[in-house]
Amino acid sequence: MLFIGACGDDSTLADSGVDGATDAGGDGGSDAASDASTDAALDATPDASSDASSDAASDGSADATVDGGACATCIGADLTWGPTGGFVASRRTSVLAPCRTYTLTELVFGSPDETRVCTNDVPCGTTAAVEIADVLAALAHADVVAAFAAAPVTYGRDLRPVDGTIFQVSQSGATFLVGSPCTGTGTCLPIPSGVQALVDLLQALDAERLTERDCTTVFP
Repeated sequence: MLFIGACGDDSTLADSGVDGATDAGGDGGSDAASDASTDAALDATPDASSDASSDAASDGSADATVDGGACATCIGADLTWGPTGGFVASRRTSVLAPCRTYTLTELVFGSPDETRVCTNDVPCGTTAAVEIADVLAALAHADVVAAFAAAPVTYGRDLRPVDGTIFQVSQSGATFLVGSPCTGTGTCLPIPSGVQALVDLLQALDAERLTERDCTTVFP
């Protein structure tokens, strides 16, 4: 900031006495204050105000959109899913943990068994992939809420007795199973549309997460 002071000739001030002091304190003081105020406004306003506004627009607004928007949404408790049953060489289990952490674990049966694990974050604020908001919306569907409330429950045909697999979904100690569509015979419980939509979404999420780091390294 530039400060401008008023100064006069010593002899003039000495000769003028009270009048000189009055002029210096009155007109001179006013001029100095006015000049300093004007210079300060010209010097400080464009730099400080403009730069601050520019920084806020480029940094603050973007951060606020990300941090306070879709990315502020979290899953409340671990969600676990994957196929179970069947005579298989390996079995994969997926977990989505707060806030958006995805983990895929594969157990390869052998001598000895081998475990492979990869993890990455489920995206948010995008329409190009399955995001955390999609998962939460699917979990909030009335069919899914009812399925967890009725757990343990099996929808569709359970093919495990004939070496088949069935899809398992668990959260907060409740588990339901989703098999093949019913054929119209026996006591098969039809798969609710909301439950099937959740299964489809989770399988799509698995496929997408496998294409991201570090899953591409663990599961090339």
